[in-house]
Amino acid sequence: MKKLLCLLLTLAMLLTMLPAALAEEIKIVETETADDGLIPLIDEPNMIGGACGENLSWTFLDGTLTISGVGEMTDDYGVINPPWYSYRTQITRVVIEEGVTSIGGNAFENPEDGSFYPALKEVVLADSVETIKYGAFRYCKSLTTVQYGKGLKTIGDYAFYHCEKLGSPLFPDVLETIGFCAFTSCDNMSSVVLPDSVTRVDGSAFAACDSLSRVVIGAGVNLLGESSFFNNNNLKTVYFMGGKPAQMYDTCFGYVTATVWYPEGKWTDAQRQDYSGTLTWKAFATSGQCGDDMEWRLGGSMLIIRGKGMMWDFNGKNPGWEDAKIGIQTVAMDYGVESVGDKAFQGCISLRDVRFPPAPSGDDDDWTFSIGDYAFNGCTMLGTQPVVLPDNTDIVGDYAFAFSTLHEIRLNDGLKKLGEGALELTVLESLKIPGTVMELGSMALAGNYALDEITFLCKPFAISSDCCSGVTATAYYPDFDPNWKPSDLQNYGGNLTWKPWVPPTITLSMDLMDTDGVHLSWTALAGADKYRITIETGYWNEDWDLDEITQWVEDTSFLYGPDYLSGWGIPLKMNDNLSFRVEADGVSSNTVSVRYNPFSDVSGAKTLEYLGWAFDHDIVKGTSKTTFSPDDPCSRIQFVMMLWKMHGSPEVGGKNPFSDISGAKTTKAILWALQAGVINSASKFYPDETISRVQIVMILWKLAGSPEVTGTNPFKDVSGTKTTKAVLWAYQNGITKGTGKTTFAPDDPCTRIQLVVFLYKYNNIYHVIPESEG
Repeated sequence: MKKLLCLLLTLAMLLTMLPAALAEEIKIVETETADDGLIPLIDEPNMIGGACGENLSWTFLDGTLTISGVGEMTDDYGVINPPWYSYRTQITRVVIEEGVTSIGGNAFENPEDGSFYPALKEVVLADSVETIKYGAFRYCKSLTTVQYGKGLKTIGDYAFYHCEKLGSPLFPDVLETIGFCAFTSCDNMSSVVLPDSVTRVDGSAFAACDSLSRVVIGAGVNLLGESSFFNNNNLKTVYFMGGKPAQMYDTCFGYVTATVWYPEGKWTDAQRQDYSGTLTWKAFATSGQCGDDMEWRLGGSMLIIRGKGMMWDFNGKNPGWEDAKIGIQTVAMDYGVESVGDKAFQGCISLRDVRFPPAPSGDDDDWTFSIGDYAFNGCTMLGTQPVVLPDNTDIVGDYAFAFSTLHEIRLNDGLKKLGEGALELTVLESLKIPGTVMELGSMALAGNYALDEITFLCKPFAISSDCCSGVTATAYYPDFDPNWKPSDLQNYGGNLTWKPWVPPTITLSMDLMDTDGVHLSWTALAGADKYRITIETGYWNEDWDLDEITQWVEDTSFLYGPDYLSGWGIPLKMNDNLSFRVEADGVSSNTVSVRYNPFSDVSGAKTLEYLGWAFDHDIVKGTSKTTFSPDDPCSRIQFVMMLWKMHGSPEVGGKNPFSDISGAKTTKAILWALQAGVINSASKFYPDETISRVQIVMILWKLAGSPEVTGTNPFKDVSGTKTTKAVLWAYQNGITKGTGKTTFAPDDPCTRIQLVVFLYKYNNIYHVIPESEG
């Protein structure tokens, strides 16, 4: 692994550069064998590959070019050929994996006849891709589909120039910039919806797109460049969801004849010009009433609904947002909203995200939520985000989500009715019917050609005979439920293959405990895109109670360490008793309980108490992330460094007299020790020599002010006036008990753990670190 080799080289350099005082902090030894670099190990005989960036690699197999790694793609393919150039005519699909941050300039560029990549039809971008650079897919004339990742911010100049078969884009809601001629002459593109995040649309960005008939321009656009929608002969409808862009060129709608809708009161008469086309301007309302005690308002492309109670049904009348509905991209409902009315958002063809109201706080068991008939019928962009129903939803009405592009919906436990045709002709891939459903209506799931898996947890009598008309899928049932009998395993109008349902589980384990914290991982739960971690910490006082912390994560692993805890203002300490539990979609894992001790070579209650104090106050560190090496001898400079840290790492000045001492922190520690009178000035300090037990006691005695003592020295191997005073002082104050009843072993090397004990007991007497901090 190249990254590992880089890490090892860096550590080796640091070991030669840093002072010996820091050696205890960086004795980390990597034992993993490095592989042969960036190119992945290749098992398939027909796969080829190589590098395409400093930390990127590419592979090609069965028509699919895959780019993986971390960082940016090489950006000079306008000068040199890309490394897959020899296989360019065979590439049908390009997949950019998570970690890659950009598509290099001219990476898949063609000559005007499209002959370099004649078979390329699909591009899939990971969410990590932020930039598509200059000319990346220019003249890819067979390209029909691009899946834009959720993190895409910039589409560069000429990126998709003359991609004649490219369909209508579904841009992420973080996109900011669309470059010059980015989509010029994309003749198969029928609609363009720019989210409110877009601030800049450069010149000719969507010029000469022959099939373009509808454009929605988000409220954040500041620049609409010269000829940006020039010569779109079939463009009939334009929606501006905000006011006039700060820079809007006179030619941006040249040769366009269209109706332009704008928010009432946001455009002046002078601003409503033709912009080199023939434009008819019409205003739409931006606020109004939608229930007896409910109001709505438009904020850019977001429709916000507030109030309490039921939304009106709109069977015989249009909602107040009817004129603006094609431009609405997000619907957000506040606390208190109890329903979506019949036909409320039918035909909102730009709607991509619905945020239902959370349940009221407290124990309001009577609160329910319902979705009316045809509420989201025909919302052909709905599906970029999973639709998650509120916990207390009891009814989804007839044809509520029918004829939409819904990819995922999560039906809540407690749902009672899924109405006739409720999910007909969507693009769902899997669905779980909760056990509370008492009515699964006629044609409720009909025509879902992509539906591969259905889990029926409801009773069989709730399922209409034609519920799954036209569906071919694997169907799961709870065979432990006596209500399900062999005669119930029918096709229900489709072609179902039945299997017993196994309740899902999450298995949590502690992978590692080290100085970074507690490393956890768990098995993935099918269909879950985030997990709720509950951590029992035991932290509480009269001002706040953090006995239980919760955290949502999207991965199946988690590090509970100092960086995480700093956000809560509490420390992670050695010997803490911690418990962890993971939940997702109503499934809870086992509980893992641990006592935080990152060092595998240290045990014993008292030892852990002493070491925990020193480690928690950053006086000592491990010799690796998982070892402390308690029996290793301590050097002279290491002890001074620890003593300096114990006193708060004070800033000191002065001249360093020792020729063998260097490094900023080491010098500060030495100067502090000199000024404190615990070491003497000389030409050399001999920092790497082992420090003895008696030298430790002498320094601590001096630090305490060299107090006078009386009494009998119990140690036969200790002599000399000052030495005897120092050792007797340490003995009488409980700092040392000696190595035997009559021996102190003054010349023995002081081990790392002995030193920690000395410092801990010294602090108990003199409170260098106040008790409130310990």
